[in-house]
Formats: sequence, structure tokens, C-alpha cells
Amino acid sequence: MTPGIPPGATVWVAPRRVYLPGDVLAFRGRDGKLLLHRLIGWRPWQGRLHLVTRADAGDRPDPPLPPERVLGRAAVSVSWKQRLRAMAAFAGLVLAKTFPR
Repeated sequence: MTPGIPPGATVWVAPRRVYLPGDVLAFRGRDGKLLLHRLIGWRPWQGRLHLVTRADAGDRPDPPLPPERVLGRAAVSVSWKQRLRAMAAFAGLVLAKTFPR
């Protein structure tokens, strides 16, 4: 999440019932590493709803994330500008039909 959250920083994480575009989510990557990436939207995948995330410095979204891998939302402030940017990124994926697999 550089530049917003530097590598090695301590971040409080709490589970939520609902996650909104722009929220910074903590989850385990496929390799087991702890990651913090921004939620940009949701998509159906293999018969279930998965989350679509992307690192702030990333140019591509992550593979679909099943909800059970999410540890929670990072306790960082999220501006409306960041939320709108996340929703715009998701709209771009929908319009271009370029969802990650």
C-alpha cells in the first residue's frame, strides 16, 4: 500500500459485515503473506461473490478474493476521492470486461 502505508508499518485491522469500495483490506495472499490492498468491487466467480482488490501502486487487479480470506478492514482513513477512484477503477473493469482470473 505504499505510499499510504509503508512496508513494515503496524496497522489495526477489524472485521466488518460490509466492505465498501476504497476500503483497505487485510488478507492472506495465495503464498500466505499478509497483504493490504484496496477493495475496488465485487464479482461473481465460480458460483460465489468474490472481492476485487488492487494495490494502490498496482496497475492490475488481484485475482478474485474469496470473502473467507479477508481478515478485516485496516483502520486507516479513506477519503471520498479514494472511494471514487476505486469505483471508477471497478467501472473500467466492468466496461472493458477485463476481470482477473
